[in-house]
Amino acid sequence: MAGGFYRRMALKPAIDAAFALHTTVRHLRDAQPLLPSSWAGYLHAGP
Repeated sequence: MAGGFYRRMALKPAIDAAFALHTTVRHLRDAQPLLPSSWAGYLHAGP
């Protein structure tokens, strides 16, 4: 998780952290949809 996040931040320094986290979690979810323990802890629900 951290590796994907920082890799995305390094590729596009102007990208904001929220978008980097979103794309990293989406990549994990798409790669392992039946293993939510690897990505569900990073979800945010609420205002």
